Amino acid sequence: MLEVRQIIVIGKQKEFLTNAVIEGLKSLDFEVTCVRPRVNALSSADPEIKLCLLFIDSVEEVRELLVYLNDSAADREMRVCIVAEKPDLPQIFNIMPESQITKVFERPIVAREIGTQLLAIYDTISRDNLRKSILIIDDDPTFLRRTQQLLRDKYKVYMANSGVSAIMLLSKHKVDLILLDYEMPVTSGKEVYEMLKAEEELGDIPIMFLTGKKDVESVRSVLRLKPVRYLTKSMPVADFLSSIAEFFFNKEWENM
Repeated sequence: MLEVRQIIVIGKQKEFLTNAVIEGLKSLDFEVTCVRPRVNALSSADPEIKLCLLFIDSVEEVRELLVYLNDSAADREMRVCIVAEKPDLPQIFNIMPESQITKVFERPIVAREIGTQLLAIYDTISRDNLRKSILIIDDDPTFLRRTQQLLRDKYKVYMANSGVSAIMLLSKHKVDLILLDYEMPVTSGKEVYEMLKAEEELGDIPIMFLTGKKDVESVRSVLRLKPVRYLTKSMPVADFLSSIAEFFFNKEWENM
């Protein structure tokens, strides 16, 4: 069965460029959902649609919508693209940072070019959906960022700095593996592990412990909980990455 390409187009549908883009997208086999530039219209749209295109004629008219997209796009895993005038971009980026916007189409632009580039973006989304996903739970923001940078080229990576935030995140996103710091100060890794295993929908997610200690007693304490593996934070990067790759390879082999 062929995959259905879905996109939300937000804008005034009587505008020539908007209509031309919609027709172009349909010719590229997109299933287009058109909504007015209002928060309630977008929030009621299918949450499974992962790509949206917002036409901006007046920044003030869509200010509330930009705030909503800035707050919700990451949770919905939605890629946001915009069509706007170049002079309006600084004001737009002040509401929704440029890093949160996948693509900016500066007017004037040909409708066909927008469709072609959105097709390439959608193909990227499809490839990302095939990647394994990993949640890193650690209270150290520096370690979180560093580990995320090591993994992001090959995996879809989520981050949480506590057990509570991890459970909230997991209520919205499915992951294939959790990397859990064993030595967190407020709620320990052991306690977070037990919290996760107690949740019916989360208990089967494989968990690897991350630990900064290598002494025998610390290792024994970790292993008593029976994680799928434990990794020391000081291990060489190549060994760290190969351990995770090996885990996923073995997992796939078991499922064959």
